[in-house]
Amino acid sequence: MNWFGAAYYPEHWPRERWKKDVRTMGEIGINVVRIGEFSWSVVERKRGEIDFSVLDEAVDLLDSEGIKVIMGTPTCTPPPWLTKEFPEILQKDVNGLVIASGSRRHYCFNSKIYREETSRIVEAFADHFGNDPRIVAWQIDNEFGCHNSTVCFCEDCAVAFRVWLKKKYGSIDKLNKAWGTVFWSQIFNDWEEIEPPRRTLTSPNPSLVLDYKRFSSDSAIDYHNLQREIIMRKSEAPITHNLMVNFTEIDYKKLSDSIDFVSWDNYIVGDYDPDLQALNHDLMRSLKKQPFLVMEQQPGRVNWRTVNPSYESSQLSFWVKQSFAHGAFGSLIFRFR
Repeated sequence: MNWFGAAYYPEHWPRERWKKDVRTMGEIGINVVRIGEFSWSVVERKRGEIDFSVLDEAVDLLDSEGIKVIMGTPTCTPPPWLTKEFPEILQKDVNGLVIASGSRRHYCFNSKIYREETSRIVEAFADHFGNDPRIVAWQIDNEFGCHNSTVCFCEDCAVAFRVWLKKKYGSIDKLNKAWGTVFWSQIFNDWEEIEPPRRTLTSPNPSLVLDYKRFSSDSAIDYHNLQREIIMRKSEAPITHNLMVNFTEIDYKKLSDSIDFVSWDNYIVGDYDPDLQALNHDLMRSLKKQPFLVMEQQPGRVNWRTVNPSYESSQLSFWVKQSFAHGAFGSLIFRFR
């Protein structure tokens, strides 16, 4: 069965509106929605006080119209109480400055504390929804790499980077030779001398920078797999992550080995180019050589660019049909209402 649906956030709307929303979904032929991926502070308002009643009620209402659910894990948005309790989970930028909370994707993939907190909340989601037949898939986190969030320069990353380098090169001498550290007197004698490529007076060693980007991609994938392993123990539903073709910080081919089907978010970058969008769909199909899902389809005009072009109302229909023509098995509009 093909999927047609939308992202839906019941927590954004008054409860008395939910029934009308779901009834409208049924009337227009929606058969699947994605929920949950930004819900951490709703589900766990305070540490340890986990309450799934909002999501439970939404799933029940959706089921009343025969609508299935893709459940998102909420780790893209650690709540304010968590970042206040553990500010060390926040990323640091290339200047070594802390990236404040208050937006999204502000956590570090290599933070031991955040990985523990991730395991705890994902375990709770998987325990609660893992055997629910109305949950037809899981989305882990949301848009790895969005907002240039893959590369962090904190101390947790520095430690993890050295472990990654030891595994790759085996000896410090082999690393020195591969990186050409004899240039500018950069020869290392010990792994602890190696730091992330933070801001330097001029260009840092390009081999260090390249390896750090590869390490950062592997860190995102390892973090994904942390969640995947938890969910797989509790649920038989397939697992995915929503990719983005214009985010080049993560090795999508490697990540695709850890998802059961490819999904991606189809937003128009610059002027709409039908040939480029066709290529993007083909790229996504190529990752697993299987049909894919458009997890987020731009609905028309968006409101978050410097310039937000308007489109004819017929354009959305074209975009959805184009995705199916290139091998999609479903399309979810971002967002309902």
